[in-house]
Amino acid sequence: MILGLFFTACTVDNDTVFDDNAVVRIQKVIDDCAKELVKPEFGWRMLYVPNPETHGGYNVLMKFLDSENVKVYTDFVEETTVSTYSFNASQGPVLSFDTYSCLHYLADPKNKPAGKGLMGEFEFVIQSISPDSIVFLGKKYSNKLVFTPAEETDWTVLMEASRKNIERMVPPANSPFFRGLMMNQTAINLIYDPDTRSASYTYADEETKTIKTARTAVFGTKEGVAFSPKIKVNGVVLGELKYNEAKEIFESNTPGVIGSLKYSHKPPFQFYNSVKEMQGGSDLVGLPKIGKLEPSMAIMSEIVKMLSNMSFMCEELKNGYPLAILAGLKQIRIVWQLNYNGNMVGPWLSFFGAENGFADANCSLDFGMEMELLRDDQLRFSFIPGRVMSNSDKFWSNMESQITYEAFRRFITDPAGFTIVPAGNNQYYFVNLADSKRWIVLTKE
Repeated sequence: MILGLFFTACTVDNDTVFDDNAVVRIQKVIDDCAKELVKPEFGWRMLYVPNPETHGGYNVLMKFLDSENVKVYTDFVEETTVSTYSFNASQGPVLSFDTYSCLHYLADPKNKPAGKGLMGEFEFVIQSISPDSIVFLGKKYSNKLVFTPAEETDWTVLMEASRKNIERMVPPANSPFFRGLMMNQTAINLIYDPDTRSASYTYADEETKTIKTARTAVFGTKEGVAFSPKIKVNGVVLGELKYNEAKEIFESNTPGVIGSLKYSHKPPFQFYNSVKEMQGGSDLVGLPKIGKLEPSMAIMSEIVKMLSNMSFMCEELKNGYPLAILAGLKQIRIVWQLNYNGNMVGPWLSFFGAENGFADANCSLDFGMEMELLRDDQLRFSFIPGRVMSNSDKFWSNMESQITYEAFRRFITDPAGFTIVPAGNNQYYFVNLADSKRWIVLTKE
């Protein structure tokens, strides 16, 4: 199947190509690619989107120094690195980056989010070659990657500007939750995820009373940020935002897109039926699940570091959470129904884990709750006195000693209640109705 893709930009007579021996054809592609890689004076630029559905955009510059070494510079690692590269003809013409570089960082499953990594790759199947571009497909996930010749200012200006603008997209601590733009007469709510450099945007169809959510990769530019794919709402297309230094806000100069990306405590519209959607087809919603820890100081330090910049909860809830993980907490979740005295009832606030962080999860501590539907996108929880279950007294005792235990109990049963905001990929934000700075994102399982 791979061989059938060769060759579009290199003008080759298909009849002639397929008369050749397959090994010869593949070697010709490799030789042509090797020649083109070293030609541009300032190397190549690529916008790398590891997974278009879940992970965002990274600017990467590569200067192929010779037949073995390549200089790599990105907007997510400040230092320039030199990696070796090679070609492999065993599974089609494959370009492989051999020594550890930024591409390996994106492919490393130890990295965020939640220890799953960013689905990056470091082996790419060559698809087409021309002086203006080289097109690849990731060998593992088959995502498209395009090299285009870089400019000198990409090395001297773009990367630093991109890093700054991406950092500006991260909501400041204790900022209001909602972040909106007007696209013609339709308001959108944008949620940026710094772990994945992606964003979800949501808007309401007021006629059908339905909510539409899509995701887009976010990448830095010299002037602001851009989206891939572009944000599209009712025929209006938004490709980028420029950062206004004086006002310290991102603004649009796209026709039909009004104003700036502003924070607000007030939802820009009603998230119709989001509670029902969240409950449909799932047993629970929960925080990222933590696996079994290895008993070493290095691993423990890495877990604390990984969780220190948690983007799935507000500042209020971060304090103490890494220590609770080390004490055995694997996940906090809301379970819709559990067996209680022979009857399936719910919902429950569930602390799920193990008797210590180095064991597999087999313990739970569950608090029965009542749920009051305030609106089709708003709810409120309250505890039912005496309705508590646990299969481990030690786990219960461990959790009670953690700051996280009481913090989450207070948070989930705040009498103000929550707006449920869908964010795509089965994620739902619980945003406090009285104070939008208090929020958490839970994923439907």
